[in-house]
Amino acid sequence: MTDTKMDECRHLKLVLIKPETDKLRCRRCNLTISRKDLEGDFCPECLEARGERHNDFEPFTPEGATGVQYRCETCGMIIRCDD
Repeated sequence: MTDTKMDECRHLKLVLIKPETDKLRCRRCNLTISRKDLEGDFCPECLEARGERHNDFEPFTPEGATGVQYRCETCGMIIRCDD
């Protein structure tokens, strides 16, 4: 089933959707958290579960986050442009 509004839209009002690039993953428990949500220099999951303060993180890029995406302001369609 197709949406006639999307079929008829020429997608003239596009907005860039920025990929999430500020994610970190704990190397001990694999918790994935954004840098801004990290309230300190240690993993909140390791602290809560085991009472240990670890700060052993690695940068994390979600799968499928490569390429550029736009959203049409008129019909809401997501347009993906791969490198």
